[in-house]
Amino acid sequence: MNEKKILQPKRLLFTFIRVFGFLVLPIFLLFVSINTIGSILFTSELEKHDFGAKGIYNPYKISEQNKTKTKFTSWKKVALHLHSNEVWYTPERQSLQDLSKSYSRNGYEWLSISDYNRVTDTRSLIKNSFLSYEWSSSLLKRHFLFVGVQSAILDPFYFFSTRENIQWIINQHTKKKAFIVSNHPTLYDSMPLDFLASLSGIHAVEIFSPFGDDPKIMDRLLERGKPIFAMSADDLHYLPLEESRLNGESSIIEFWKKISLVYGREGQAFQRFVLMNLEENNEEGIYQALCQGNYVAVRKFDRRVEDFKLKKIEFDNNTLRISFHENVKEIRFITSSSEPNYIVQNVSEAIYYLKEKDKYVRAEVLDFKGILTTNPVYRTEEMEIRPGCRNGIQ
Repeated sequence: MNEKKILQPKRLLFTFIRVFGFLVLPIFLLFVSINTIGSILFTSELEKHDFGAKGIYNPYKISEQNKTKTKFTSWKKVALHLHSNEVWYTPERQSLQDLSKSYSRNGYEWLSISDYNRVTDTRSLIKNSFLSYEWSSSLLKRHFLFVGVQSAILDPFYFFSTRENIQWIINQHTKKKAFIVSNHPTLYDSMPLDFLASLSGIHAVEIFSPFGDDPKIMDRLLERGKPIFAMSADDLHYLPLEESRLNGESSIIEFWKKISLVYGREGQAFQRFVLMNLEENNEEGIYQALCQGNYVAVRKFDRRVEDFKLKKIEFDNNTLRISFHENVKEIRFITSSSEPNYIVQNVSEAIYYLKEKDKYVRAEVLDFKGILTTNPVYRTEEMEIRPGCRNGIQ
């Protein structure tokens, strides 16, 4: 009897070793082999790009045909970087219908589902939606948001990747004229500043993310001659409990989420988004606004507070002007990653005259509601030529 008790754990151990040796280990080695081969084959050289000709790039420039349209001052609240249950390995996440209901309920007019390594086309189900997906170099958390593409490129770099590998991925999506965002660069320090600065083809960096809010990342890249825009996103994985209940989620699913601690991982829903100034209120208008930079990035301190009542942003005669429908606590004009160059308080409008020494300027608004930042107006001779995007916008 005692011998049987001793033999039983040994048998279990031997069984585990056999399963590991004949099943788990070969699969692991297969993925390592794919990663190794991929890291050798799929590379692109890191190139230094030329700087532009002398001039000023204004992301808020209005096209001639829209200068007389008053609707062009209407800012649309847009959510990107949202995850759904459409991917097989994330079944406990929210359905497309629930995401649509909740974001519409919270004042959003456009949204994009950005599932991992696949394009979830929601346009037939959700009226005001557009295409994107999150590409992930898994263990290293080097994630990118590719907006405006029809299909995904699978990740061949499961465990490790070089800068040249990441540049190859970016180049493949540049050919597709995607709008390219570096997601949550501060997560596990996956995208250090030197790493980001060595890459080309990135249009924006996620400066407002549940994994870290840091607008100065954009400033540091601009100082290095990288013409980078801002991005703000919820990176939503789970809706808050009260939202799920409003959507009529079943008690069985709610119970399952509670025991799996999903509601302890809700993140910060409805707090990070962009306000877009659309020339046309349609999908193509979304892509155009992103590529041009005709939007602002917002980070609210609490999802229940009112949104910023942004009125207008314009740049004319070397002067950047930003105005609101109400007073805000503070408007700062940033021209470097150090201290703000100019600050005004308790006003509804502020202006800044671009000086000869300024490479760029952006407005940053700090209020009890949260933080809002514009994209930079910059001197083109001080920046690399901006990567192409939708319809070849430069």
